[in-house]
Amino acid sequence: MERYPDPEDGGTQLSDQFEAFVWGKSSDESSYQCHLLRPPPFVHDSDYHWDDRPKITSYAVVGSDMYISTRGNGSYCLDTEMNAWLQLAKEEMPLPFFSGKLEYVPELKLWFGFSADPNPMHILKEKALIGDWNEFAPPEGWLEYQEPQLVNLGSARFYISRSFQIRSMDDDNEVIDSVVVFTGVEVMPVGHNGDGNGKVKLRMEKHKSRCCVSGSTMICSIF
Repeated sequence: MERYPDPEDGGTQLSDQFEAFVWGKSSDESSYQCHLLRPPPFVHDSDYHWDDRPKITSYAVVGSDMYISTRGNGSYCLDTEMNAWLQLAKEEMPLPFFSGKLEYVPELKLWFGFSADPNPMHILKEKALIGDWNEFAPPEGWLEYQEPQLVNLGSARFYISRSFQIRSMDDDNEVIDSVVVFTGVEVMPVGHNGDGNGKVKLRMEKHKSRCCVSGSTMICSIF
């Protein structure tokens, strides 16, 4: 899906702004095929313009449904089986403090994602958190140029990718290198917090970080 959806004409047609890659629903049963989906209804509104497109700030997948929260145009649910959208609220809900995708960890019964500003890993439900949840401290002069990405590896393990530019210190401020840093993390419960309410403490165990240097070429997406 596009993070800044373009306005479209009509009301129900399929759109290449929202696509699904579906396994085995074609003559070639051993491949993925691209299926167009309906865009959220606000892209058809008469007052929706190119110069005022809202950003899809956060999103999550629950079963066969996808939830999105936008800045300025409310929150919606896409039923992928029916290929139909339902507006949930006229404002961001309940994820305005998250940025990007939320991931559910069934072992902990919690949602994880990045907080909007600043953006360490964050938890949707209140828990007792221990220690530092910023998984990587960049060296001086490294500028993060896009939102981090969170990949759920299962069993409360993730890797986090962050993209940085290293610029020259002279007047031209030229990009010397682009660097993507991959860090493995694990979220671990460590018992109760002792206040009698049964809440479990959580801490983040940081594992190794690895860098990919791409020179002046900017890496825009990590899968």
